[in-house]
Amino acid sequence: MSEKNVNICSGEKLVLLIKNPETLFVLWSFNETNERNFEKGIYTRQVELRIFALSELLPVLSFKFDFNDNRNYIQMPVKEGEYFASLYARNEKGEEMKLLESNVILAPVGKSKEVNYTYGSQFFKRGQI
Repeated sequence: MSEKNVNICSGEKLVLLIKNPETLFVLWSFNETNERNFEKGIYTRQVELRIFALSELLPVLSFKFDFNDNRNYIQMPVKEGEYFASLYARNEKGEEMKLLESNVILAPVGKSKEVNYTYGSQFFKRGQI
């Protein structure tokens, strides 16, 4: 896919956040132009979110959502590594367009029951005196 399809404009974002070792929170927003493109039918209402392994640049997960369903929890990739997401839509001709690309996250290893601390607790531990 050509990088010329990427349209990163003010007010547009795709963000990945780690909720816990098993779950990601993903959210996106479009600028007014792209929102109108969805409303007018220039893009189909369904978008596809693809999660990529940074080391291989290959998609490892794929999810389909309505373009307005822009806040979702998704299951984490199963192995440790760096990941990012891209959001795609199809135009009226059926051509796939890459609209947004996310930040890179580091997915932790293990299930939440194996982790004996919360992420925030690591920042607030006091040194021993």
